[in-house]
Amino acid sequence: MELDSRKLHRSALAARALGIVIIAVAVLVLIGWAMNNEALKSVTVHGVAMKTNTAVGLLLAGTSLLLLLSRQISRGRRIVGMTLAAGVLAIAVLTFIQRPLGVDLRIDQLLFTEAPGAMYTTSPNRMGTPALVSFALAGMALLLTDYRLKSGRSPMQFCAVVILVVVTLPLLGYLTGARELYSIARLTAIAPHTAVALAMLAFALLAARADAPPVRLFFLDNAGGEMARRLLPAALLAPILLSSLRIFGMVRG
Repeated sequence: MELDSRKLHRSALAARALGIVIIAVAVLVLIGWAMNNEALKSVTVHGVAMKTNTAVGLLLAGTSLLLLLSRQISRGRRIVGMTLAAGVLAIAVLTFIQRPLGVDLRIDQLLFTEAPGAMYTTSPNRMGTPALVSFALAGMALLLTDYRLKSGRSPMQFCAVVILVVVTLPLLGYLTGARELYSIARLTAIAPHTAVALAMLAFALLAARADAPPVRLFFLDNAGGEMARRLLPAALLAPILLSSLRIFGMVRG
């Protein structure tokens, strides 16, 4: 079944808008680091700061997304977009290498330095595991923007769904007050605005190629598409509601 071109156009516009917002967030955070402005780095003055390489990764990913969003682009534009996507993946890989090897490649504090002892941080200015995993998936997703499996499915969308799963846990932690979901330095540590920006990136990746399954289902004008669209809000809100009720019950004994 052919999809409505107008719906696909609106989906692409949504992806573009999210990409612009992601770039804006990254630029503001980098300005915060340059000016040593805690409010820009951490949203709140005494909050968890978004790390420098995290902001750089978001800047590269958002720009790559905007460059690769259109299907008919010049070879030069595609090369630049793919290069930026490779940069996102490289940041994740180099950050990961430092952990098991116990080495410092000096990439964490290459642009700006952070004092030791920062909240939920294993090493000064080093991104946490959720951001690391998300950037690895985002880099691969952007490199595989127009690749399709024999089934027609898009690896790009698979990567985006996994990113959503990864950042949903810390977001639920911030919403419900479950600190373990966002404050364990080696496992779950992530700043709130980092989690939100990565969630936006995941949705932008899904919207960028909405004609590929499984996202395609939500754009079909049939009973299956109608049901999927009706159930989506409940599927998104149910984990938040159930987690909130669980925390409320624990607090009340």
